[in-house]
Amino acid sequence: MNFITFNLRMLLLSAVILAVSVIFTASPARSEPIHIYTSQGLTFETPVLFSLPSKLGIDAQSLVFPAQTKPGKESFEIVLVSFSKAALTLQKMTEKDLVDYVKTTFLGGGNGSGKNKTLRLMGKNIMGELCETSIPKPSLIEAYPLTLKDGSKAVIAFKYRKDMDARKAESIVKKVAETLKESAQSGK
Repeated sequence: MNFITFNLRMLLLSAVILAVSVIFTASPARSEPIHIYTSQGLTFETPVLFSLPSKLGIDAQSLVFPAQTKPGKESFEIVLVSFSKAALTLQKMTEKDLVDYVKTTFLGGGNGSGKNKTLRLMGKNIMGELCETSIPKPSLIEAYPLTLKDGSKAVIAFKYRKDMDARKAESIVKKVAETLKESAQSGK
C-alpha cells in the first residue's frame, strides 16, 4: 500500500467517524418517555403518565397522576380553566380574582391565602400563587394566570400532596412549564 492510498483510507475513515458522531449528537435518545396532553386550548408534556383530561365544569378540566387513581387519591393534579373574552368582560375579574376562583372552586384552596410565586410559562415570567390546603389531603397548590393570543385568559394550577417526593413534583411542574404552548386548534 502506498502512502497516498493509506492517507485516503485514513481520511475516509475519519469522515465516517465524524458523520456517525454528528448523527448521534444531533438526535440524542430520550431517557424518559414523552407524554403530551391538550386541554383548554393548551398543549404540554409531562415526564410521567397522567390521566386523560376529565371535565370539572363548563370550561375546566383536570388531569391526575397516577393516571388510574380514584378521585381524591391522586398525588398530583393539573387543573386548566379557560375564561372567554366575553366572560371576562361580564365578570370584570382581575387575574388575581381568576386565580382565587380556580383555587377555591376546583382545588380546595383558600381565597387569598397564598404567597406570590413566579414561573416561566409560554416565554414569560408569570406571577402566580403558592398556597396550602388540607382538602382532601395536605397539599400544595400553585396557580398561574395566562393571557392567550386571542385575548382570552386561562389559569393553570398544580396541586400535589405534601407527602409526594418533592423532586418528582418539581420535575412535573418544570416539564409542563418548559413545554406549555397554545394548541394549534384551540378547541377544548
